[in-house]
Amino acid sequence: MSNEYDVWQHISGYLSTSELRGLMSVNYALYDMAMDAIYREVSWHHLDADMVKSLTCLSDPRVAKRVHKLDIRLWFLRFQFDECLRICSSVKAWKTDVRRKPTTVETQLAALLKGGPDVTVDAMQCALEKLRELYECVLDIRWSPLPVGRVLRSLFHTLSQNNLRKLDLRFHDFDVVDELIRIPLKSLRELSLEFTCSPELRHEVSVVRLTQFANRVGPHLTMFSLSTPPQFDYSAFFANLGEFSRLHKLVLRVALSHQISSESPLLSFLRAVSPHLTTFEFHPRFSYLSDPLFFTSLRHTEDVLSDLQVLTLSNVSDFDLTLSLLRRSQGTISELTVKSHLLEFSQVKALVLAATDCSHNALRALHVEVQVLSPAVLDFIARCLPCLENLHILYKTVCGGHLDPNDHETYTSADGAVSIDGFTQPMLSSPPRYQDWGLRTIRVWEGDVHDEITTADEEKIIHSLAWAIPGLMLTQ
Repeated sequence: MSNEYDVWQHISGYLSTSELRGLMSVNYALYDMAMDAIYREVSWHHLDADMVKSLTCLSDPRVAKRVHKLDIRLWFLRFQFDECLRICSSVKAWKTDVRRKPTTVETQLAALLKGGPDVTVDAMQCALEKLRELYECVLDIRWSPLPVGRVLRSLFHTLSQNNLRKLDLRFHDFDVVDELIRIPLKSLRELSLEFTCSPELRHEVSVVRLTQFANRVGPHLTMFSLSTPPQFDYSAFFANLGEFSRLHKLVLRVALSHQISSESPLLSFLRAVSPHLTTFEFHPRFSYLSDPLFFTSLRHTEDVLSDLQVLTLSNVSDFDLTLSLLRRSQGTISELTVKSHLLEFSQVKALVLAATDCSHNALRALHVEVQVLSPAVLDFIARCLPCLENLHILYKTVCGGHLDPNDHETYTSADGAVSIDGFTQPMLSSPPRYQDWGLRTIRVWEGDVHDEITTADEEKIIHSLAWAIPGLMLTQ
């Protein structure tokens, strides 16, 4: 019976809310499974019928205990006043139309919208007080109107009563950090912080408040993500950070500036967390405007960011830095993503060789963006990475091409011009071109709007790959 239940649980992940509600009348086991699937994750993004249903049902503690993840985007309260006018006119239409009566949910929604944000906040507050098994929370309070204070107090009280393990916080007002400092979050293991431009960022006190909160939870964190606007003095933030001894995943979205030096606090922080780090995502903002000194220092600091398993680099203008980080993780890296940088074939070749250790090749997933997609690119990847399982390639153009004896790419079309047939014909040869390649999934998609590549051409590319790689699962 447990095996059957596991199967139904897996199936429930593909069913819509209305389909899940239909299962509730079958038997108690499916009712219990459907309730878990519907209320395990609750999202409040828009004041609509679904949100009204969840607010009503969560007043029942038996339903509230099923909620393990809560996703709140309070920006919708700002637009509620405009929605009031529309919904009030709809209610008048329902009253005058004798052929149609509003449902209970529509009536409740109209009452909430007509009452304004205060009434909605009261309903959210009542629902939050019932949550007792919340493990994950996404809270976006950017661009929110003033009445959200009571919601935040209720939410923070709820967080203090639960064993919260993951918090994704997006904010504009630093007062929310002061409230979080007072909450015991001993079970927190994953923290994501993202904040927008605010006048407070110019004051040193905002950095101190954020540092205090990070240091309070830092010793227990296994994942930390930081996304800052250009105005934020993250150097002072990293300079005052304490110990993050359990950190395994680090995600940084910061704007590099001329203030970065070879002995920057950021580099010191990376050196401190590197021994335990297995996953690193680096998304520098405006890196093309920054002083390359930090990139140079990181490239020559060999004891930083070594033996990684997952590496994601986006908008890193220094390709030599990318190669340097890969060489430090030869034989250990299993997933590599390089984005916002259209690679030439020579760079693809250097990238693959830098990530490959002759004695042990652990790379299983590769995500790259290339200037030209040709058979030569796939030939080289297939030869060097026979154990690769997942491949994502974004391309600007496509053409025919093959490898010469020196592993250089030679185009079969003049000047590397677009040639759909030049790519698809070698892929459709018999026997299948990559019949011994262990690739399971591949995704190829066009990055730019290209007048010469039509939807039909893209279908040809997909079908040719399906033939060239037997057993492949294609995604678009």
